[in-house]
Amino acid sequence: MDHLQKPSELIQDLHSINAVKFGSFKLKSGIMSPFYFDLRAMISYPNTLLKASEHVYDILQNLEYESICGVPYTALPIASCISTMHRVPMLLKRKEAKSYGTKKMVEGVFVNGDRCVIVEDVVTSGGSVLETAACLKSEGLVVTDVITILDRGQGGQKNLENQGITLHSVLSIQSVIAALLESAKITSEQAETSLNFIETNQLISKSVIDPIEDIVLRLHDIGSFRFGSFKLSNGMITPIYIDLRLVISHPSLMSDICKQMYKLVEGVVQFDILCGVPYAALHLATCIANDHGLNNVLLRKVAKQYGTGKLIEGVYKEGQKCLVVEDVMVSGQGIYESCESLKSQGVEATDVLLVLDREQNGERNLKKQGIRLHCLIRVSEALDILLKHKRIDAELSNEVMRFLKANPANIPFAKAEDHQRTSQINKLLPFDERAALCSNPVSKKLFTIMHEKHTNLCLSADVTTVDMLLKLADQVGPHICMLKTHVDILEDFTTAAVAQLVELSQKHNFVIFEDRKFSDIGSTVKQQYAGGLYKIADWSEVTTAHSIPGPGIVQALQAVGSPKGRACVLLAEMSSKGNLTNASYSVATVNMAREYSDFVIGFISQSKLTSDPTLLHMTPGVKNTDKGDNLGQQYVNAADAVTLRGADIIIVGRGITQAADPVAAANEYKNLGYESYENLRTQQKSDE
Repeated sequence: MDHLQKPSELIQDLHSINAVKFGSFKLKSGIMSPFYFDLRAMISYPNTLLKASEHVYDILQNLEYESICGVPYTALPIASCISTMHRVPMLLKRKEAKSYGTKKMVEGVFVNGDRCVIVEDVVTSGGSVLETAACLKSEGLVVTDVITILDRGQGGQKNLENQGITLHSVLSIQSVIAALLESAKITSEQAETSLNFIETNQLISKSVIDPIEDIVLRLHDIGSFRFGSFKLSNGMITPIYIDLRLVISHPSLMSDICKQMYKLVEGVVQFDILCGVPYAALHLATCIANDHGLNNVLLRKVAKQYGTGKLIEGVYKEGQKCLVVEDVMVSGQGIYESCESLKSQGVEATDVLLVLDREQNGERNLKKQGIRLHCLIRVSEALDILLKHKRIDAELSNEVMRFLKANPANIPFAKAEDHQRTSQINKLLPFDERAALCSNPVSKKLFTIMHEKHTNLCLSADVTTVDMLLKLADQVGPHICMLKTHVDILEDFTTAAVAQLVELSQKHNFVIFEDRKFSDIGSTVKQQYAGGLYKIADWSEVTTAHSIPGPGIVQALQAVGSPKGRACVLLAEMSSKGNLTNASYSVATVNMAREYSDFVIGFISQSKLTSDPTLLHMTPGVKNTDKGDNLGQQYVNAADAVTLRGADIIIVGRGITQAADPVAAANEYKNLGYESYENLRTQQKSDE
C-alpha cells in the first residue's frame, strides 16, 4: 500500500499517545515489568487506530480467510476498523454466552469450515488468542492465523505454533526498543533492562494442564460437544449431542485419547485381543492396538452372506479374552450386542474400555450382565471442565444434567440364569446331548429325530396343491427332520389334507413347521393362530413369528400353543437381499427367545447368534448354486450354511422341489448338512 507508513513511524505515534510506556509496571501476574503497552488508548486517537489497522490489513491480504474476529475486547476496534474500511466480514466472539435470546458465543454469519483470522492488539503468552481460537473452532470455523500489532516476545509465538496457529506481527518488542532508542525516547539502560527482561521472562506453556482436562477442551474445540436441541434416534429431544466420530480427522487428539484410555487398563485387565464396537470405535481400537502391538479383530454388525461368511475378521481363538472398545455410551446396548456377538463365536467379552459415558444408566445395565466398564470421561466431569474454562455457563450445565438424570436408558436383557447356561456351554454338542438339555417337548423331539435319522434337513415345500404337498412329504419324508409349509398358498386346502400330512409326519418321523411369520398385535395373532380357515395350532408343531411387535406376540402364541404342545421360532435374520434386519434387531430377538425359552425353540438366521445349545439356528436360502433369483433371494450352499454360518438345520426349497429327482436331491442335502455338522464337531475336538 502506497500510503502505508513505516513501522518506525507507527512506533513513534504509539509512544506519542502514551500507548508505549517504559518505567516500572506491575503486571496481572504480579511480575514487575520495565515496559507496558496499552494499545486501548488508540480508540481515542482515530488517526493512529486507522494507521495501525492498515498495517494489520496489509498482512491480512496475504492470507486465506472468509472473516476476521477481534479478541474481546481490546482488539474489537482494530477488527471493526478493518471490516468497515475494507468491507471484510467480521465475527464477534463473546467472553460469555448470553443467558437469554440465542445464547450464542459467536455472533455474525458464517458456515462450517469457514476460515477466520484472529486480530489482536498485543500478544504475550498467547492465552487470550488460544481461548478465542478454541471458541471459534467449537463453532466449526477453521483458525490457523492471528495478526497482532505488537508481539512482546515472551513465548506467545511458540505457544500458538504448538497449537497449529501462525502468529503474524506488525511490530516486535525488539523493533520498538530499537526505534525508541534511536530517537532518544528511551535510554540505553532502559533498552538493556527491557531486553534482559524479555530473555528471562519467557512464558512458554509447560502443558501442566491435566491430560483429561486437555482432551475435553480439545474435543470442544473440534465440535464434539454440541449444545442446543437435538433429536435422538428414539425421538427424544436432548440438549447435548456428543459426536466423537470427529476425532478421526484429528490424529493428534485421537492418539492422546487412546494413550489415556490404555492407561486405564494397562496391568489391570487381562485380555488377548481388542475389538472396537462397529463402527464408530474401530479407529480407536486400531490406534490402541498399533501403539502397543496388540492383536485387534473386526466385528461385523452382520455376517457377510458371501465369501467366508465370518462375523469376526482377524486372527482369534475360542476361549480368548477380548477387551471391547467404544466411544460414547448411552444405554450400553451397542456394547452389550457386541459382547453377545463375540460370545456367540466363543470369545469371552467382559471388559469394556470407553471414552465417554453419558451417564444414562449404561454402566448399571452392563454391570447386570457381568460386563465391567473402564471409562475415561464421564459427561458430568466434561461439563465441569467446560464450565471451569467458561465454555458453557452453569445454567446450561445444570440443564444437561437434569435431562440426563431424568432420562435413564434401559435394555430388556435376558435372564441371568440363561446367560450362565450359555456361558457354560460353548462347544458344539451332538444332537442327542442337546435334546437332553431341552425342556420344550418340541425341541427335544426335533433334536432326537435329527440324531436318530442323521439329518438336519428341513424341506421348504412351497407348492400350490395338496397332492403335490402330500406326494413330496411321502417321497422325501425319510430324509428330513422337518417339513416347512406355507399353507396359505395351497389352492385346494382342506382340513382333511392337513390330517393326511400329520399322518405322513408320524409315518416318516418329521416335524411339521408352518412358516406363518406372525407379525401383528397379540390379540389378532391369537385368533390367527387358533382359528380362521387354517387353524394352524391344531396341526403344526412349529410356527414362525417376527419379534417386531414385542413380547406380546410370543405371549399370545404361547397362550394358544403351549397347551397343545407347540413351539415357536423367531425370525432373527433373513436371506433376502436388502432386508432391514440388523444386529440390534437380532440381539433383541435372542433376548426375547431366552425370556420365553419354554416356548421359543430357536431362530431363522443367517449366522450363529447364541451358543445356547437348546436353541436352534435354522438357515433358509440353502441351495448348492451361486445364483439367487430375480426377487432378491440369496443362496448359500449346505456346507457353508453349517460350517460358516452356524446353522443347526438347513432349509432347502427349490433345490429339492425343482430337482429332476427330488428324493436324490433330498438325500444329497441330508448327507451334506449332517456331515458338515459332524465334521465341525470333529474339528472342534481336535482344536481343544
